[in-house]
Order: sequence, then C-alpha cells, then structure tokens
Amino acid sequence: MRPIPILASLVILASAASADQIILEKGEWTMTSDFYLTIEEGGRLLDEESDSETVTECWRLDEEVVIDESMVVSPDCRVLDRGSVRTDYLIELQMVCVIDGLDMDGAILMTTNKARNMLSARYWLKSADYSTTVRSDGIIMGRRNGAC
Repeated sequence: MRPIPILASLVILASAASADQIILEKGEWTMTSDFYLTIEEGGRLLDEESDSETVTECWRLDEEVVIDESMVVSPDCRVLDRGSVRTDYLIELQMVCVIDGLDMDGAILMTTNKARNMLSARYWLKSADYSTTVRSDGIIMGRRNGAC
C-alpha cells in the first residue's frame, strides 16, 4: 500500500522522471489528514464540510517508505517548479491543475525530521474565475509509532 492513502479526491501531484524523494523509517505509522474546501460564488460563501481521516498502517517494504513526486501529484496537475531548497528531508512543489474544469494553481510542502520518524505536509490550491473562487487546503501529519 502507498504511504499516503489519505490523499483522495484532490490528490496533489503527477509523476516525474527525476523526482526528489523523502525516505522514512520502516514501521507502524499513523497518518492524520485534514482537508478543507472553501467555495465563494457570487459573493456568497458556500458551506463545505471538512474531511478528516486518521490511518494507522505497517510499512515494511522499501516502496512503502519512499515518498516522491509521483505519490503526491495528481494526473490533473503539472509541476512548474521544484523549489530552490533541495534536501533529503523536503519536497517543495509549485503546480497548476485543471480539476473539474477549474484552472487552479497551488503548492505542496512535505518534510520529515532527520530521524525520519515524523512527516508533515501542507498543500493549497486556488482557482478564481468571474463568478466563483474555490480554495482547497490540506494538512497531513504522520508519526512512526514503533516496529510493526
């Protein structure tokens, strides 16, 4: 299973040939995500429920603990910039997306600590046309609980 199953409806990124990556420690992980959608139409704010989820999984395989661009970018998005800071602990991406016919731009910042037993991510997308503004924000926090 992929390490970030909670990036569902507005998954953020698309695959790339030479993607930066973060490698986490193997073990049992708990990931908590919160996603918020704000829609303003004709000056009126539409109430949208936030989506929150917590998942605990055992990551034993190498491919389960390697997080790269292909895991965090939707096929609906194109990466424009990979950020100026390049480390083994950080993925920073600027992107544009077309989601449900809306042109959106945004970013994702994903980082781990040096012990590689914590993960945090923040993403945002925004679209504005003549009558509607859509904003999607997400926060993901993860921690390694110990061995499986």
